[in-house]
Amino acid sequence: GFDQRGLAASVGLTHRWRSVLAGFRWDTYAPDLDRTESRRGGQVPVDVGVTTLSPMVGVAWGRSWRLVAQLDRVIDHAGRDARGVPTDRADDRVTLRLQAGH
Repeated sequence: GFDQRGLAASVGLTHRWRSVLAGFRWDTYAPDLDRTESRRGGQVPVDVGVTTLSPMVGVAWGRSWRLVAQLDRVIDHAGRDARGVPTDRADDRVTLRLQAGH
């Protein structure tokens, strides 16, 4: 075993005005703040964290129905460019969610 430093945080805000929903979420997760890799004979720090920016809009009707669209802009460095240097991977996503309860 060894000690490993990490970081996680999340903040979200939502608002409902009549039947319109709006919100935003920011979260970040860095499981290993001390990670390094060898490049050109030296050790350099590597960012293995993931940050997500998520705006959302939606409509609500009745007591328990909601239709929400959410965009997740994912910022990570899990991809590699042509030189092998870590770069942001194209892994953004759009989610359309229908929720119902009773």
